[in-house]
Amino acid sequence: MDLSNYTKKNEKNSQNVKLKVECVLQPMNLHNEPEFAELLRQRKICGWDMEPSSLNNWMNDQDDGLRSNFWITTNPLDPPNTKVEASSQKLTTTTSTAPLLDSNTESTNSEDEKKNYIRVGHIALSRTGHPLEVDLANPDGTLCKIASLFILPTYRSLGLASRAMDILESWARVPPYGTLNCKAIAVDTLDRRYFEDDREEWRGWWKTQGEEPPQRGTSNEDWYIRRGYVKFKGAPKYPVGDGVMLWASSLRKELV
Repeated sequence: MDLSNYTKKNEKNSQNVKLKVECVLQPMNLHNEPEFAELLRQRKICGWDMEPSSLNNWMNDQDDGLRSNFWITTNPLDPPNTKVEASSQKLTTTTSTAPLLDSNTESTNSEDEKKNYIRVGHIALSRTGHPLEVDLANPDGTLCKIASLFILPTYRSLGLASRAMDILESWARVPPYGTLNCKAIAVDTLDRRYFEDDREEWRGWWKTQGEEPPQRGTSNEDWYIRRGYVKFKGAPKYPVGDGVMLWASSLRKELV
């Protein structure tokens, strides 16, 4: 649920509190040990691509100019590091751009203030993969992939993922992160049938892991479709142990 325009009376204080939540993408330096360690920590929370070898691939791809890794950062909230409850906050979300790009920004905070922003997640724009799938990301730059999108649980439901996607979609044709000849953007994510289909191999899989199935209508695939992406293939992709591979859906949005 995007709370960017949500207002509800605070039952405790009987007043609305206005909180400005900014989204700023900052390029990673994975040669910096603390940054590498923080990314590894976040990937372990995510549960996918959580081995140091995966992060080394991302670092090498960035060194080769084929991938741009970004921190999703935001201004410290009040109180800091505490989930914002819908019942007590009025949220307005603004979008800022990362350094190195000459573009306008809605951020009113100074560069010094942005140094204090919190790394609440990460995202990447890539022209390669491991293994490479040229219908998802092409090194020639005609097809870029938005990958590895993750927001820490404490900072979800603030619209940060949507804002980060907006930024990278707008940069797909902007060097040095995108390419002038980019024609489409691709994403992949867990197949929506794990959220919607009651059969044992789909929603039933969660119970084999001792978990309740997720709420219907909350799949990332549906979220991408609402953003204008169209599914073009599905295949087993995500290993979860014992030889089991969960199905992924691959989607694409043509640039106009």
